[in-house]
Amino acid sequence: MQLHDPALRRLWSELVDWFKANGSGKRFEGMHFERYVEKLHNLPPEFLAAVKQKKWLATTIPASEDGLEWRKAGYYVLNSVAGSFGDAAVCLLIMANTSIGTTPVLLGLEDELPRVREELTRSLLTRSGSARSAAA
Repeated sequence: MQLHDPALRRLWSELVDWFKANGSGKRFEGMHFERYVEKLHNLPPEFLAAVKQKKWLATTIPASEDGLEWRKAGYYVLNSVAGSFGDAAVCLLIMANTSIGTTPVLLGLEDELPRVREELTRSLLTRSGSARSAAA
């Protein structure tokens, strides 16, 4: 892959090295990574633990919420490397978690919560105003 951005090129290299050492370049019970995943019908537990520890399920989550706060390009690089040197299951895990896992949460934090706060504040002010009028 040709990456002209030095930071993305560095990320690509680091991820390729990691996936080769822990995925495509490693044997699991004498099997290639893909065959071992097929046998397990899952990703190996130590591999899943590393994905979580590296926060690859939180690539687009803001750093203030304990995420990596990557831009889409970094997320794309991760999935490209995961598909090339890992397994489709790794890509699906990351992509599904991002699209149906974190995106709705982020939309809720950024769009829904402020609106709900505003509505609740108005409702509480209306109620407290009604309570004062009734007491007077």
